[in-house]
Amino acid sequence: MRIAHFTLAVQIFFLTNLLAQPGTFDHTFSDDGIALIQAGSQSNIAWDMEVAPDGAIWLAGVINDDGFRLGLCKLTSEGSLDLGFGEGGYVAHQIEGHPSWAYGLAIQPDGKLVVAGQIDIGNNNEMLLVRLLPDTGLPDTTFGENGAVILPNTYEARDVIVDQTGRILLCGYIFSGTSARFYVARFLPNGQPDGAFGQGGAYISSYSPADYLEELMVLPDGKILAVGRTIESTFGGSFALLRLSENGVEDPTFSGDGLAEARITSCENCEFAYHLALHSDGRIVVVGTSDQVLAVARFLPDGAIDPSFGNDGVVLEPIPIASIGRGIVVQPDDKIVVAGYGWTAGVPQHFFLAIRYNEDGSRDLEFAQDGLIQEDLLQDGIADFALCAALQNDGKILIAGYSGMHFLVVRLISGLAFCEKEDEISTDQVKWLCNPVRGPFLFLQVHSCENQSISLSIYDPAGRRVETQVRQILAGPQRLEVDLGASLIPGVYFLQVHFPSGSQTIKFLVVP
Repeated sequence: MRIAHFTLAVQIFFLTNLLAQPGTFDHTFSDDGIALIQAGSQSNIAWDMEVAPDGAIWLAGVINDDGFRLGLCKLTSEGSLDLGFGEGGYVAHQIEGHPSWAYGLAIQPDGKLVVAGQIDIGNNNEMLLVRLLPDTGLPDTTFGENGAVILPNTYEARDVIVDQTGRILLCGYIFSGTSARFYVARFLPNGQPDGAFGQGGAYISSYSPADYLEELMVLPDGKILAVGRTIESTFGGSFALLRLSENGVEDPTFSGDGLAEARITSCENCEFAYHLALHSDGRIVVVGTSDQVLAVARFLPDGAIDPSFGNDGVVLEPIPIASIGRGIVVQPDDKIVVAGYGWTAGVPQHFFLAIRYNEDGSRDLEFAQDGLIQEDLLQDGIADFALCAALQNDGKILIAGYSGMHFLVVRLISGLAFCEKEDEISTDQVKWLCNPVRGPFLFLQVHSCENQSISLSIYDPAGRRVETQVRQILAGPQRLEVDLGASLIPGVYFLQVHFPSGSQTIKFLVVP
């Protein structure tokens, strides 16, 4: 009888997790899907987040503990502080005794942590690059000078990445006279400027009276893509994408001169682009705000605006409050998750926002309530800010920022199906499934580690099996076509794919 009860409990747990709607707070993460971390005695802000290969969650930002300090915090994959890191899960540094901020974070293949931000030296803001050890959080003294690189006559570094050769790139902006300029610099693994990049290791723009960069990435071909905004003297700001060659020169094959811009609305100096993400085919999505309305734009790989997305390439989110989009990720199924915050004029409280869009820019109505989460997370009237987003290794959605005085991390169910792997991992898995399903056929791609037989079972929401098929498949990736016949009425179903090494279950929607 105990075995029977245990089996039933497992089945109930399985079905509960299986039926969890995308956009639901994941209660296996910090008990309620929301992790709040108090580091130091005063306020904490997480500006960037990275998920390590081992599943650890790293936050970089600022800890105000009797002065602004560059802060780094480590969580386990389930949302608890990793007490083995630093001082009980976090570290806070004032570089050379000066107020310091972290805005960008990258993890090297050896686990070392590279942080980019800003340092205030005698009321002069300078770019800051620091490398920290992954166990203690102390500066890596083999990097720069005592673990840090300070760039004089600059202003603010907003993001940092490490390329495949170990070189470090940062982006941000500097001031030339009264004009702000795009700034991208590359460093060797020891922190020395890379003279093969740009001029003396750096690229500085000359496009507009004011150019600001917020985030960058290295593309598969080695080119560098960065997002920010430009401000022309004759009109307000625009979303901006900058593409450079691998050696730091403007790429003329991208929008003619290396700079692609999108003017979202006609407001003056009120458009800000903060983060970008890529579809698997190279299309670029950018999130920000225009006239205090959350905005998402999509560009083609050559820098042209993508007219198939939203309204002529742009989505302006029609929620009845002011809103800003800060974080963005593209799921493997090409759905787009955006995180940010909103507020009502005259009210000090800010609301946590998360929205998921279909590939064409329409709201994904399967996610949360009509595609939108707009929450006072703790129902306490304290402001909640979502500033960055990432996907965990199992496909769940992570969103970080701050709530009141605390670091904030939220985990949401995505509905994605990923193969759970152990040590040596069987690579048998479903790679993707076309969803929703229109017509009598369901298409999916599987990856098999050998020639073998698999079974495909379809269940309705009540757990009744309505279809079973057996297929012989070959080793490697392959596309399968499943004939659903005319028996499935529109609605939600579950496909369970049984490999000899295990099984995966994926929710899909049949539409008329």
